[in-house]
Amino acid sequence: MGIKWNDLSERQKAMIEGAEEPPPPRATILRRPRTERDEQALFANWLLSHRLPYCWHSTHRRTTATVGVYDFWVGKDGRSAWFEFKCLPVRMSKEQVEFGNSLAAHGIEAHVVLSADEAIKIVKGWT
Repeated sequence: MGIKWNDLSERQKAMIEGAEEPPPPRATILRRPRTERDEQALFANWLLSHRLPYCWHSTHRRTTATVGVYDFWVGKDGRSAWFEFKCLPVRMSKEQVEFGNSLAAHGIEAHVVLSADEAIKIVKGWT
């Protein structure tokens, strides 16, 4: 078994014999991981493109909303929910935990999500 010498290209044969230096590795683009803000922006753009009503308490500046309020409120087809975006490890403030508990106590739907994809899947699942 194995590869036969005659099945190799001339370039491959030359590399084995040491006649040619292999080319340097191709440069790769290093990308930073998506931030919570990036994921929020992707979700907001998806909501806009689907013409869904929403309210976004973005994180790029200090909010005037109630302390602890989740990042998004979204409505679709008679249903609505709050969404809080977090990166791993998930760390929620005391106020966010209290806000989530208050929503649950009143039977209001709420989700803590790690990505725009996760939030989009939830909204798409509403019928």
